[in-house]
Amino acid sequence: MTETHDVDLIIVVGHTPLRNATDSEYDTVLTAIRSHLPEIPIQFFGGHTHIRDFRKFDEKAAGIESGRYVETVGWINLDLQPYRVGRRYIDNNLDSYHFHLGMQTSQEFDTEQGNEISERILRKVVPCGMWI
Repeated sequence: MTETHDVDLIIVVGHTPLRNATDSEYDTVLTAIRSHLPEIPIQFFGGHTHIRDFRKFDEKAAGIESGRYVETVGWINLDLQPYRVGRRYIDNNLDSYHFHLGMQTSQEFDTEQGNEISERILRKVVPCGMWI
């Protein structure tokens, strides 16, 4: 028997869909894990299909896809005892970040480091001598 007394959660990350019409790679991975560890919670992070998706595989296994090209920030929250999983999606824009963080202005959100990075990006994107 495999020792699992110090394992709380298995995380599987891949650039593969949570589900598809043929056979899902994650179903194969889940079957392999469950043959050795039937009670350990598993969290899958999927991709490739560029959609927001959530799938409950079994009573202690779930997966999330967060969308395409970082247009969405997705996150999960887990309670392991008893097992419960939830998820949220935020559109990747300042208004969404302000709302979810409870901030009213960009000044509250902006950091010195973030502003410096934005300035460096603008210098590379905007040709020399042009005004923004």
